[in-house]
Amino acid sequence: MDMQTPNTLTLKLTPEMAKRLEEMAQAQQRSLIEVAQETFESAVLSDDEDDEEWEEDSNEDILAGLRESLEDMKAGRMRDAREVIEEIRQAQKLKNHDAS
Repeated sequence: MDMQTPNTLTLKLTPEMAKRLEEMAQAQQRSLIEVAQETFESAVLSDDEDDEEWEEDSNEDILAGLRESLEDMKAGRMRDAREVIEEIRQAQKLKNHDAS
C-alpha cells in the first residue's frame, strides 16, 4: 500500500452517528467529510491505550462493521458519500421545518 496516496474507505453510519457528525459539521461550519475524516483519524491515531472506548469488545464490533462494509463494497452495494450527505441534509431540513 502506497502511504503517499490517500485511500478510500466506505463506512456504514448509524442514523445517530450521521446526525451527530452533521451537527458537529454545522457547529464548526465545516464540511461533513472534513469532520468525519478528522474524527476517524483522531480515533485511529490515538495513543491513549487506556481509552475505554478501545476495549477488545469494541474493537471486535469495529472490525465486524469494517468487514461488512468491505463485503458490501465488493458486492457493489455502495453509494457516493456526497449523495448520502445531501440526503441527510435534506432530511434534516425537512425535520427542522416540521418542528417549526
